[in-house]
Amino acid sequence: MKAWSNEGKIVVLSSETRAGTVAPHLYEAGDALMHCGVLDTGDMTFEASVTKLMFLLGQYDEPGVIHRNYRKSLAGERTVSR
Repeated sequence: MKAWSNEGKIVVLSSETRAGTVAPHLYEAGDALMHCGVLDTGDMTFEASVTKLMFLLGQYDEPGVIHRNYRKSLAGERTVSR
C-alpha cells in the first residue's frame, strides 16, 4: 500500500457494513494502513465514496489535492471531516 501511495495511486479503505463509520485508527492493521497514505471513507456510503472519487479524479491530477478534498465534506456526504 505504501508503494502504491508513493506512486500517486489512490487507495481507499471502506467498510462492508451499510451504516456506521470507518475508524481505522482503532485497530493496529487499520492504523498501519493510514500511515501508508490510505484514505478511509469515514461515514460515507459506498456509493457516495465512489461518486466522490470519480468527481475528484475528473477534476484534479495531483494526488495530494485529491486526498485533501476526499477528507472534506464537499456536499454533505461526510459528517466528519479530517
